[in-house]
Amino acid sequence: MSKEEGKAPQKKDNETPASPKDELGESAIPPIATGMTHYMEVKQKAYEMFDPMLETVSKENPLVSITLMGLFSTDIPLMPIAMLSGVPKTGQNVWEGPVMNQDSKGHVELKGDICTFDLEMKSEDETIQSMNISGEYDTKTESLKASFSVNGKETKVFEYVPSGDGYVSQLFTKENGETTLIKQVFNENTLYMGVFKDSSKQESIYKQNVEFSENFVKNDFMMIVIENGKGYTIIENKKYEY
Repeated sequence: MSKEEGKAPQKKDNETPASPKDELGESAIPPIATGMTHYMEVKQKAYEMFDPMLETVSKENPLVSITLMGLFSTDIPLMPIAMLSGVPKTGQNVWEGPVMNQDSKGHVELKGDICTFDLEMKSEDETIQSMNISGEYDTKTESLKASFSVNGKETKVFEYVPSGDGYVSQLFTKENGETTLIKQVFNENTLYMGVFKDSSKQESIYKQNVEFSENFVKNDFMMIVIENGKGYTIIENKKYEY
């Protein structure tokens, strides 16, 4: 999977879009889709700083650069949430219909400040397991929480909340008896990322006020720090500067 597949589409004007809160009103697009799209567009700008870092690290240790590139794929399961923009509005503050293909469907409903969503992702290939994504988006704090399940078993929990002029997010994954927690703090000029292995589930950040700080991602296993295109990564106690 290439890192390009995990990115949101490039905007023509190269400008960060307005906050989702500015686009609510009687929009035909569910608030959760607008919020998720904005999140991914800001993250794309942060991820653009990865490119020179990968080039530097790969010269020292190609295996490490492959590990780092794998972090781009963590955003791919989030894409269907942004794709809820294509679900038709079927009633007042209700959206329901196909998502991405005719075999997948979504239901979104806005009640007060809370926009709930439930997606059933199916594939025409019977060998591929079905996936459900459910959760809620709080329009007041512009924060999100989502649970991913495969054949009824929860595999991922994702949350984000705005912080400063960027976002704080965490993705907790449970697969094959192993757990991984990826924490990120980013805006257009800064990216802090921490990967925690064999981690117990962390406290929720949904609707919380989380400081935009490197401290959120600090750990002993893997860390990435980029500020204005310069920084370092630490993998298994070895530091790579770029």
